[in-house]
Amino acid sequence: MNAQPVPAFEVLMEHEGGYASQDNNRGPVNFGVTQLTLDGIRTRGGEWQKLPADVKDLTRDQVFGIFRDCYWFPSGAWRISDQRLATAYSNMFYNAWTAATKALQRAVGVQPDAKFGPVTAKAVNAMKPEDALAAFKREMLNYYEVLALGDPALYADDLRGWKKRLEGL
Repeated sequence: MNAQPVPAFEVLMEHEGGYASQDNNRGPVNFGVTQLTLDGIRTRGGEWQKLPADVKDLTRDQVFGIFRDCYWFPSGAWRISDQRLATAYSNMFYNAWTAATKALQRAVGVQPDAKFGPVTAKAVNAMKPEDALAAFKREMLNYYEVLALGDPALYADDLRGWKKRLEGL
């Protein structure tokens, strides 16, 4: 059986706080969803237009829908057999999109292309989950450290939180 989104979301919510008026010059954020992200999701039309216009008004249930449909499924995390690894990967994908996919691909020996397809899924599921998780966390730590060094004014404050999140996964 493949991993499921609900346990991954619960772990994500342990790290994503409620509303904040500023997220390091990225504007207001609620449960890890920035106003800019919400605006983009709402332009998809259909049911997405029913989401509140202001990120401050998002509910946890609405954020779960965003996580599931805009992050969990597009990330490919649903293809991973091990729940803990899928949780770690989807939590990093929530914040780092293609960087998380490339990090997972490097961790399992797949040429990084930022696309989680059948080749990546096969490599991920063939590796011992604890080994894949440890390698993935190392790759993500390296990514975050390079990011913080490249733009310390924007990301230095985030690095400690990213490290704490990785340690908890």
